[in-house]
Amino acid sequence: MSISLLYYTNNLLQSNLLTETLSNVLSCCSYLNTCQPASCLTKCELIVVSQKPLFENFIIYDGIFMTTKKKSYDSLSNYIVSENFKKPLWCKNIVVGEREYSTETLIDQIKVGVSYCSYNKVALIEHDVLYPYNYIEKVESCLDLCDICYWSNTRFLNQMGFYYIEDAHCLSRYSFKKKRIEEWMISDKTKSFEPIIKFKKDIEDDDVIVINSDPTLDIKHGLNLTGQPYTDTYSDRDYFWGKKELYNKFFIKDERINKYAYGLF
Repeated sequence: MSISLLYYTNNLLQSNLLTETLSNVLSCCSYLNTCQPASCLTKCELIVVSQKPLFENFIIYDGIFMTTKKKSYDSLSNYIVSENFKKPLWCKNIVVGEREYSTETLIDQIKVGVSYCSYNKVALIEHDVLYPYNYIEKVESCLDLCDICYWSNTRFLNQMGFYYIEDAHCLSRYSFKKKRIEEWMISDKTKSFEPIIKFKKDIEDDDVIVINSDPTLDIKHGLNLTGQPYTDTYSDRDYFWGKKELYNKFFIKDERINKYAYGLF
């Protein structure tokens, strides 16, 4: 049993958060790929699609729709997040160059990542989301029974605290059979990808299984493509992810200033 994890990022967030989420998925994959077969049958590969390198060794994607805007590929090695990361054999970092800050770019990067996936099952992993350690095994088993798997439980976190939004269907919690996501990416259904219909989106496909287990943690750090949703009810502690103070270092204090710095206004 095998699964490809597709981690995608535009590199527009604080390096400590990018390092944290990448470490999270690397740890999950490493556990599955090194445990004994008698106790664990799932193996995984990690496909990282980024606009700037996250590892010292990376692959430059030469697709027609992927072009750099400000810097040449030769200078991309200046943007490695951490030299402490040692890329395992089951991981590939595909670098697509700087792109427009848009939903279309996000979808383009997913298309590139899918083309590099070796396995029939693909889980989408976002750069500002943390996943519970049983996530990979559960979605891999789920995809034995269906073409699309959706993880229903999540917590959002911003500077005010943890919160929950009912019917918040996020792309970061979808997993697919590879053929199904390839078909979806070239159809009109990509219009339903976030952020266009992020909240209160109905899952209409009959071939979807919904998993309700430990929550993912979606961190609203200030440069999220989908904006900063708010609520009237916040909590300082989550039963699974712990105290809010553990994550304070990930938040951008002045969103507007940072968006100017990144050229997003």
